Amino acid sequence: MRMGGRGGAIPGILGTMAEAIPAGHPQSSIARAKRFLTAMSLPPAQRYAAYVALFDSDLLSAIYPAPLPRRPNPVAEAYERLSQNRDRVQAALATDRETYLPGDLLTKLDRASMLHALEVRSPFMDHELVAIAAGFSTAELLKGGPKRMLREAFAKDLPDFVFRRKKMGFAVPIGQWLRESLRPMMEDLLGSGDSFASTYFQTKVVREMIDKHCTGKVDHSQRLYALVMLELWWRDQRI
Repeated sequence: MRMGGRGGAIPGILGTMAEAIPAGHPQSSIARAKRFLTAMSLPPAQRYAAYVALFDSDLLSAIYPAPLPRRPNPVAEAYERLSQNRDRVQAALATDRETYLPGDLLTKLDRASMLHALEVRSPFMDHELVAIAAGFSTAELLKGGPKRMLREAFAKDLPDFVFRRKKMGFAVPIGQWLRESLRPMMEDLLGSGDSFASTYFQTKVVREMIDKHCTGKVDHSQRLYALVMLELWWRDQRI
């Protein structure tokens, strides 16, 4: 009984800790910690889906308070299917290969390069190399820190500072753009009376998200960008 009581209290403690952490950019360390604590008590598939989501359950309920239809989460479904005969690290990697890479990173790379008539290749996406990497055990992948195998493979070819340098992504400063040059467009799209946001979402919550982002209180860049893209898609469907 004591074990059961203590186990039942743990999710509540984690939830309380998560509530104390302010929202932030989904990729920031503080936002990752908040998602980690919030999703700790969920089953593995739902935990992974919650961890990669832009909107947590509280913000989603605030912006769309009506009961959401019970539909399968495609990310959780992929994780559940791919977790067969794999541990949790391997299942997460396999899910990324099937969802995040083709549905996000590689798609954006292809569209951005083809817009300028560039042929871009991703050497690490060679099917034989991917197959080899997918066969590594979790211990092999985690041993020695991030990108150990790459560091060892290219140690003689690259200067040491390359391996000590902080990881750098290719993200554009969408947060700054939404505060400055793109702010009028964002407010017009999301604030107009016939917008998707005004029709289906709580406009007060959307307005608060915009205000907090533009004043620098909360980094809602990815969430607002998603709402703007949803709005543009919805308007395109109506034409």
